Amino acid sequence: MPYLNVQILKGASTEQKEQVINGVTKVIQEVLGSKPESTFVVVQEVERENWGVGGRSIQSIQQNSN
Repeated sequence: MPYLNVQILKGASTEQKEQVINGVTKVIQEVLGSKPESTFVVVQEVERENWGVGGRSIQSIQQNSN
């Protein structure tokens, strides 16, 4: 019974999140042989100011690229 926690930047549409859930479930089924009905996927949205790379928040990086 796999449990997967997928973190993405806030702003994805409901349809995009459904595609992520579906895609992750398929990969786990193909790689591990897990049944889709016993594969749990949680999508957590993270605010841009709470996600960083290279010592800076995504929000800061995006503001400076405009």
